[in-house]
Amino acid sequence: MHFLWYNLSRGVTMTKIERLDHQGRGIAYIDDKITFVENALPGEEVLIKITNSKKKYNEGIVQKYIQKSEKRVDNVCPFYESCGGCNILHMSYNDQLEYKENKIKDIMKKYANIDKISKTEGYKNVILKYSTLKLSFETDKENPLNEIREIVQKMEPDTRIVEE
Repeated sequence: MHFLWYNLSRGVTMTKIERLDHQGRGIAYIDDKITFVENALPGEEVLIKITNSKKKYNEGIVQKYIQKSEKRVDNVCPFYESCGGCNILHMSYNDQLEYKENKIKDIMKKYANIDKISKTEGYKNVILKYSTLKLSFETDKENPLNEIREIVQKMEPDTRIVEE
């Protein structure tokens, strides 16, 4: 059953997010048409503006949260909204792991007909142990490295940052 929606002024629509897609976008239905909404979590009631309307789907952005999910957390990165590199940073780490585990299970079932997947340790732990992450970005700040260093240290205290 889909949440009742209605149009408000200037093309803004109220809807309820039902689940997440494989890209971390919220999914709602408007006139039985799937609508993908960035930065929205299941159970949230939101006012959205449709930014892209295709024959089979819509894309929208949140204008206002009417009811936020209890799983929503404040993100620690000031670049989160503009960067686009971390699409589910508004979820706790444990909720991110659960989402990703379910995402892998769904994909493996759908495309490989595999039902059972062994659980492994969290992806961040594996990445931090065995690889180097390189970041590049554009900013209007003169020297953003100190700010980035502080952010990364808050998220992952054992991470070492090297400037090339």
